[in-house]
Amino acid sequence: ALPISASVVQGNDDQEDRRRQAGRSDGMTVLPGGVAVSYEEFEVAQLAEALTTAGVRPQEQVLIVMADGSGFAEAVIGTIRQRAVPLPVNPAVSVEDLVTVATTAGIRLVVMSAEHTEVLAGLWTEQVVPVDGPQGTWATVVSLGPRRPAVSAG
Repeated sequence: ALPISASVVQGNDDQEDRRRQAGRSDGMTVLPGGVAVSYEEFEVAQLAEALTTAGVRPQEQVLIVMADGSGFAEAVIGTIRQRAVPLPVNPAVSVEDLVTVATTAGIRLVVMSAEHTEVLAGLWTEQVVPVDGPQGTWATVVSLGPRRPAVSAG
């Protein structure tokens, strides 16, 4: 067995503190049929289902617009489970930069944390699928439609 350093243990405590502050903790939930799973596993499954609803394709690149911490790992794992490729993006990115990245890379799907959904106003959305967890909506999968031309003020 490999020794666990104090920094790794502290990192886990810090992550749990962030999860509690975000209203999410390492609890368990019971699925229909009586199967108990961790909140994290439930959220991964819910994200994978939302990506399926949005029509994710194998090897498709999916932008992940989330801060490191609560929900980020679940979003990446849920994307990988759907055989898609997660592309993390700094959640502080401007809407203009997000549009540029999506357009340049041919991105069709974006996963964003619930607290970053104000970005939706600047995107050309075709479908918005909320991702619920045991403690409420924690993310959104956005399917981008064809880019709309800029409206001139003239």
